[in-house]
Parts: sequence; structure tokens; C-alpha cells
Amino acid sequence: MAAAPQDVYRERLTARTAALASLDTRRHRLGLVRLAVFAAGAALLWFAIRGGLSAWFAAIPLAGFIGLVWLQSRLEREMEFARRAIGFFERGFARLENRWQGGGESGDRFVDPHHPYAVDLDLFGRAGLFELLSTARTRAGEARLASWLLTSADPATLRQRHEAVEELRPLVDLREQLATLGSDFRVGVKPDQLTAWATAPLDPFASGLRSASFVLSIIMGAALLWWFATEFVGIAATRVVIVLGAAVGLIALSVRVRVLKIVGGINEPAHDLDLLSEILALLERQRFTSPRLTELIGAIRTAGGHPASKRIARLRRFMELIDSR
Repeated sequence: MAAAPQDVYRERLTARTAALASLDTRRHRLGLVRLAVFAAGAALLWFAIRGGLSAWFAAIPLAGFIGLVWLQSRLEREMEFARRAIGFFERGFARLENRWQGGGESGDRFVDPHHPYAVDLDLFGRAGLFELLSTARTRAGEARLASWLLTSADPATLRQRHEAVEELRPLVDLREQLATLGSDFRVGVKPDQLTAWATAPLDPFASGLRSASFVLSIIMGAALLWWFATEFVGIAATRVVIVLGAAVGLIALSVRVRVLKIVGGINEPAHDLDLLSEILALLERQRFTSPRLTELIGAIRTAGGHPASKRIARLRRFMELIDSR
């Protein structure tokens, strides 16, 4: 006999709360170790400056400190996942105990005062049906749920949806993983913004400006290497470096506004692609039997001949490269 939803949620909420407490203890201890390593490094550096030790000894605690910082970042990430999981099960308890009102997405943007039944049935708004049902991670998912509530479907489609729900209902692990992906539970992919970014017309810089920037950058780099390598700091060399630096600076200032606009326009879509690629990668690993889910996962896995998650992840890495430049 399957366990009651309350028992499953209670067991998992207890486990995630205990895991969070354990991670917090580990983080506190790691912080003390970091402090001790930092103090040791400072002491070794002081002795090295005084001439009592080689400066390489100070590199040992420095390397250890960097490793501890990396470990702490891993712990912080695990703690964030634990917090999101706790929030997921707490919201599940709220629904089961009928105290969910006002704690979810109301779907106000889907309200249509002219719809024949949306207002009468309280589909949207605080304590509406949409708020009760929606656990969507993306705005596209919210729009799909709203369209299901606002439009009718034939009996065959409804049966397929019911079969899919029955298959998903016991998959608590999958639903928890979907709920904890991304940087924040309430942040989701904005399809309109992604589409606008992807379809925006190209606005390249003039070819002469690109060529001049490239040539000046090479000359500037070569001049600096020559300057430092030969330790030649005469007035003539200094003037050359200053003139080249001023030219590069003027070009940078002339395109600064456009570059900031481009980079700023990448940040939000890149964040959305992170979440979307993680969701698709998780779904691609699943095996379903209901026709609706089988068709959906098959389309995700074979879109364009390659798994959708990998293609989106490659696009995300390309955007990171652009952002870093």
C-alpha cells in the first residue's frame, strides 16, 4: 500500500531539514579552518618578509585557503538546494492542509474579464485555481497551464493528460529536483524575452573600427611585452606606450555604450538558458510510459538531431564567452 502524501512529505521534510542543519555545522567548522589557514599563511608571509623563510612556504597555506574557499562554495550550493527542497515540501503541506492561499503564483496576467467562465470560477487571482495547481518552473509552463484552464479539450486529450498525471504523481524525486533547479524557485524562463533576444536584428560594428581595434590591440600587447621584457623604460618607449594606450582607450570609450548594452542584454537570457538546459537535461534522463509524456520526451531528445539540453548548454557557454570579452 502506497504511503499517504502527508507521510511522504513529512519524512522528506524532516530529512532535508536535518541535512541543512548538518551542512550548516560543516560550514561553521570549515570557516574556523579557513581562519586558521589564513593566520598560518600570514605568519609564514611575515617570516618570509623578515628573511627567515623562503616565500614559497607562504604559497602552501595560500593554496590550501583557495581549496577551502572552493569547498565552502560547494557547501553553500548544497545548503541552497536543501533550503529549496524544504520550501517545496512546506508548500506541499500547505496545499494538503488547505492553507496555500496567497503563497503561490496567482496568474493575474492571464485574467480575461470577457472570458465566459474564468471570473465566475475564480481561475486566477489570489486563492484561485491556478494558484492551487501551478508548480510551474517557467513562465511558458504557467502559460500552458493557463491555456488548459481557459480552453476546452477533446476527451482523448483529457485522458492522455490524466494518464500523464498518474505517472508523474508518485515521482516525488523528479518533482523535487525540478523544484530545486535554477537560482531561485520563483524565477523562471521568460519565453518572450528569450525570443526577442534571439530574433533581434544584427547591429555589427563598422568593419574599419573592428580592424583598427584588432590591430591596435596586437601592437599594444607587443609594445608592453617588449617594454617589460627588455626593461627599456626610456622616454621614447614610454611615449609610444602612452599614445597606443590613449588610442585604445578612445576606441573603447566610443563603443562603451553599445558594448554595455550588448552585455547587459545577454545576462538575463543567459540565466534563463541555464534553467532551461537543466530542466531539459533532467527530463531527458527519464523513462515514461504514458503516450503524452513519451511523445514530449521523444521530441526533447531528438530535436534537431541532438538532445535539446546539450544544444542549449552550448549556446549558454557561447554567451558566457561573449560576456567575458
